[in-house]
Amino acid sequence: MAKTNTIPFPQNITPINATIVNATSFTAANPGTAPTNTILVTTAGANDSIIKRLTVASTDTSAATIQWWKSPDGGTTKYLIGITVIAALSGAATLINVDVLGNSTITGMSLDETGKPVLMMSANGGTPEKLYACVITSAVTASKNLYITGEQVDY
Repeated sequence: MAKTNTIPFPQNITPINATIVNATSFTAANPGTAPTNTILVTTAGANDSIIKRLTVASTDTSAATIQWWKSPDGGTTKYLIGITVIAALSGAATLINVDVLGNSTITGMSLDETGKPVLMMSANGGTPEKLYACVITSAVTASKNLYITGEQVDY
């Protein structure tokens, strides 16, 4: 984003929707900066973005552990930013979905004006940052899914 003396106002609110399924879910733990089977969750907007809400719901009867990765170079290199444990059937039946940004396993995030953690995403000079996710415990059960949803504010 170019330097300016004016207050930047949000230009778009982009919905975040991604699904982790059995075939694309598992990656080896601690894969360095090149994890396999990650799915793209979102890409920063042209003038930077802030992810204000990020949740996961699961139809799987087994718990899952999701690793979250940010890439500054279009997806070639990924950096681990945190891990979230998703309980079995979170967001289904009587369990609530998991608030990823409010989860204490991703620390050091910026806070918005209300004190809620948010995830900053850089436009990075034309190569916008990307957010990826993958499951590391074991593959998602066949015919079950992990649903990632959220809201991203683009400037």
